[in-house]
Amino acid sequence: MIGIQLNKISYTKILIIINILIFLIMYFPLFNLNGLFRQYFISSGIMSYDLLSKSYTTVFSIENSYRLITANFLHSGPTHLVMNMMGLYILGEPTESVIGRKNFILIYILSALGTTMLCAAVNILFNPFGFEPVLGASGAVLGIGGCLAGIAVYRKINNIYDPFQIDYMPLLIMLGLNIFVGLFPGISLTGHLGGIVSGFGLGYFLARKIEQNRFK
Repeated sequence: MIGIQLNKISYTKILIIINILIFLIMYFPLFNLNGLFRQYFISSGIMSYDLLSKSYTTVFSIENSYRLITANFLHSGPTHLVMNMMGLYILGEPTESVIGRKNFILIYILSALGTTMLCAAVNILFNPFGFEPVLGASGAVLGIGGCLAGIAVYRKINNIYDPFQIDYMPLLIMLGLNIFVGLFPGISLTGHLGGIVSGFGLGYFLARKIEQNRFK
């Protein structure tokens, strides 16, 4: 019975529930695990630096690589959480109906990885002795928007008409605005770009694959 009920819940709603539960565990006074979560689950390119040997450990090391995923489920405050979950709900439900549950969760995870990996790479290349914390679901959420845009652009270029029509111009405007917002202090431009580019590329590739499979 439980398994059947879970199958009726969209992955979008499951992701929202997971993010909210983690937020409550982090900040609810009874648990008060904010410091612990930030210490063990946040991401950054540089994780530690040894002054004596002048060497550093990165997030790509075996003991830290899990952070590339976990950081996407942490939020800095209620506003951060609410904005990301609203975006996830608005973009996630239609995307999931267009590409299916399995493709949706795959693109969400890969976009999340694209975000943290790009942020980490930029940190290592341009600030190799600084800790630049990254957290939040915005990159993954923008990856979903980028995926829809990628599908829409592929269909437009190839004159493909589908029962699920996607108006790509509002999507591109929304993604462009999020790139602009990334210029403000405290918001990661690199993180937004990583999610958008990852999602767009994956969506374009998925649309092409779906179209090729129609003729097999």
